[in-house]
Amino acid sequence: MGTSKQTTPSIANRIVREPTQRRSRETLDQIVAAAITILQRDGDSGFTIAKVAAEAKVSTGVLYSNFEGKTQLILAVKDLILGSVEESVSKAMSRGFESMDEAVYAYTSVIASELERDGRALRNLIFSPDEQQAARGGQAWTATRAALEAALEPFADEIAHPDPRKAIRIVSRTTTATLIHSTASLTPDDGISWQELAGELAAMTVNYLRSSSQ
Repeated sequence: MGTSKQTTPSIANRIVREPTQRRSRETLDQIVAAAITILQRDGDSGFTIAKVAAEAKVSTGVLYSNFEGKTQLILAVKDLILGSVEESVSKAMSRGFESMDEAVYAYTSVIASELERDGRALRNLIFSPDEQQAARGGQAWTATRAALEAALEPFADEIAHPDPRKAIRIVSRTTTATLIHSTASLTPDDGISWQELAGELAAMTVNYLRSSSQ
């Protein structure tokens, strides 16, 4: 599900005053979708209220009636994108898996798909020095790591590490961090697609779990 098509009630509830009319809610959705487009296209340095208003086809006055300013709008964008990541990961990891390999690949693949779609916008949000943005990002990545750890728990007996649950926590951190940081380093010039990265990372992760010499 693309973030530009997702509605924003959670954003309205937590970040802005919830619109009471359908038209106002649709305008809010337009503004947030436009903000995502600008971040993906122009990055953080090119992100301005004027550009978002033009993309959303609303006046800057209408935009300021929904958001206090750039910082609050960026937080709303981050909330929407990370909410999509959380939802997608939860759905992908909630089914039962027949093997450890399948569980790990399901995780790396769904994260890679989300980052491939919204990576440029997220790249400018993930590494933000803003405490509120950092807290929202931490909440999302904690939830996704927990989903992987829960999916791997049934395969703990297959893990060679003397402390299988510690190994599971390690791979949940390293796989997630590798994918997140790839938003800043993976480029078309690398000749590596997001799904290729997901597959190779999953294979390395499973090899570590099955052959740990600790």
